[in-house]
Amino acid sequence: MRNKANLGIAVCLALIVCVCLGAAHLWDQWGRAPGDWEGLMLAGRYLFMGRSPYTLPGEWQFYYPPWILLLLSPIMLVPQPYDGGILLAVSLLAFAFAAWKVNRKSPLVMIIFLLSAPVLSCLAYGQTDWLPLLGFFMPPWVGLFFVLLKPQFGIGIALYWLYRAGQERRVIKTFAPVVGAFLLSFVIYGLWPLTWGNLLQRAGSLPFWPWTIAVGLMLLMRRQEKCAWAVGPFLSQYGCIQSWVGVLLATLAGPKKLLLAVWGALWVYHFLMYQEGLVWVVARIQ
Repeated sequence: MRNKANLGIAVCLALIVCVCLGAAHLWDQWGRAPGDWEGLMLAGRYLFMGRSPYTLPGEWQFYYPPWILLLLSPIMLVPQPYDGGILLAVSLLAFAFAAWKVNRKSPLVMIIFLLSAPVLSCLAYGQTDWLPLLGFFMPPWVGLFFVLLKPQFGIGIALYWLYRAGQERRVIKTFAPVVGAFLLSFVIYGLWPLTWGNLLQRAGSLPFWPWTIAVGLMLLMRRQEKCAWAVGPFLSQYGCIQSWVGVLLATLAGPKKLLLAVWGALWVYHFLMYQEGLVWVVARIQ
């Protein structure tokens, strides 16, 4: 069984490499990478020129903690458009690694996870939700730098780590590094989290918020790490389909019926969140 599982994982990784090579070729032909990645590239240029990335205009406005640009700088140094192919490769490998960490016995589970709406949407738009996802599997004092890159994704596990650190009397040791990094960024760039209000005005609130807060709190009250993975989008007012990848990840080691139900529900949610999907449904009903 173990040999079959290893073979399945090897096949998945081979497919990932093939897809990435194909994507790099297509982006070479198109001459550009996914849109959200272009915004991060512009922010990176501002940072490396000594300018504040939070002064980017219009649709490219930068909302992340500044250290995300340092984490992504090795990919940013790759000439365009090949950086998009490298980004896709790293993203896919990160998602595959996360699935393998949760369920090492079933290659099918990894395939289902990689073909989910949150994962494919993240890949298609050049998003970086794989970074906070990797933070789930790091020591808390390091992982906090990753999960708080996107609070709508990682706030649940951050609160769980706060609870655990309080029990073990290690709150200062665990949280001092990331708190210090945030304070230093405020000194250099000002109170940049205040720009999050602009993001809410542009994107709007998630459906059923704030009623979903109750669901997030119930998950936190279970005091289980995997439940905490799923909390973020329930507590957050803002989020995209990519923010729900933690919800799906939490089901990978559970019953297959639950996994498939969440997988299907996320595809329906993703489809209906777009105007084209709603128009298509209304047209079919009429």
